Amino acid sequence: KLMRKRHSFDSTSTKKEAVSKAIQKIIKIMETTDPSLNVETPNAEIESILQEIKEIKQKLSKQAEDLGLLEKYCSQETLSNLENTNASLKLSIGSVIEELASLKQLVEESIEESLGQQDQLIQSVLIEISDKFLSSIGETLSGNLDMNQNVIQGLLIKENPEKSEAASVGYVQTLLEPLSKRIGETHKKVATHDVNISSLQFHMMSVAGGRFRGHIDMNGYRVLGLGEPKNGEDAVSKDYLERYVSSQLTIDKVEDKPITKPNKGKLLYSQGTSPKLEGPLPLGLLTSGISGFTWKSASKSNDGSFPFSALRHKETESDTDCFQITSTTLSGNQAGTYTWSLSLKVLVPSIFQIEKPEVQLSLVYSYEDWLPIDNIFNMSQPRTIPLALLGQTMLAGQKYDILELAAHQTNQTLMISPNCSRFSLQLKQTNQFENSPVDFYIVHAAHSCHWSGF
Repeated sequence: KLMRKRHSFDSTSTKKEAVSKAIQKIIKIMETTDPSLNVETPNAEIESILQEIKEIKQKLSKQAEDLGLLEKYCSQETLSNLENTNASLKLSIGSVIEELASLKQLVEESIEESLGQQDQLIQSVLIEISDKFLSSIGETLSGNLDMNQNVIQGLLIKENPEKSEAASVGYVQTLLEPLSKRIGETHKKVATHDVNISSLQFHMMSVAGGRFRGHIDMNGYRVLGLGEPKNGEDAVSKDYLERYVSSQLTIDKVEDKPITKPNKGKLLYSQGTSPKLEGPLPLGLLTSGISGFTWKSASKSNDGSFPFSALRHKETESDTDCFQITSTTLSGNQAGTYTWSLSLKVLVPSIFQIEKPEVQLSLVYSYEDWLPIDNIFNMSQPRTIPLALLGQTMLAGQKYDILELAAHQTNQTLMISPNCSRFSLQLKQTNQFENSPVDFYIVHAAHSCHWSGF
């Protein structure tokens, strides 16, 4: 009840102001009213205002009665306390409003700061994501890309891609289609290939024999190793001719003396390349119809030895086993005379510009009974043999130098005495271009070794 009475104080001044405004409004209406009009018949607006004034008077009367009752039952001290309490409440409400205003400002500032920090966080997260993931418009990887058995699709087929660019299967098939046809044609040719056909490209005769189309100019050299003649057109050796003439001129001739055959012997000779090649020629030479093998130069993974196993060898019939061939070595273990020779035709890319192509010939004699300490005492100083430059040729769009190692350059006569258990022969090539090994592409090789006993 006291609270209701307290609120009545506030509404009194408000009602008084309303009555004052209503009276002022009536005065203005009366001033603007035409004097000829009858005052006893006011318009509806004045009547409504008068009605409002009556209602206000009734409320004021009721409030006055309430105030009287309040003053009647409450002391002056209680009323003063109520007024003070009302004033303090207004001050408290004002301070609360001010605190709310400052709190609102702090909240707004905190929200702005939080939004700024959130923007920085979002920006740092986006930067981190951009560092760990590729953009859809393309970027550069800093590590390997593991496809995990998946495929890469949609590669653009460029006419001239860079060496580091990935190529699609379609592009590779398009590029290799003409080469595949040439390989197929070459395979058919190689299947029925005769050794003489390849030798004709360099005007050479196969070591297996053949037919000349012109005269032979020996240029002062001799023809060695002629066998016993069997036909009337066979060439004869000087020894056979002397024996034949001597037998014909003998006065006391009764019957033809039998021609004595030379001492026992055995011949090892090559017949083309081995069917199991470990170092075939490059694809560009094979597609050009060239057959042969590769003689690798000395490097960290290869000692540069001539691959004897790349040649197919054959021996004449004999009961004596006097030759041993490994992949890099020719050996003999029988007392007697060994005559060895090797001729080569070599292709080397002209871009390497080798000024002095050469090979090294090494011989090792084993005197195990005399020097059993170390095999190093049996070795000899390697002999350097230069290769001659015959000319140049274009094959598969690349220029090659044609080098030759003639048979007379490698011709060796080895006397193996009974106190020598064996010998070993080795050829090596260490040619380089700018500290990089240069391989020899062997397109012709004629290898032979003859042994004759004492």
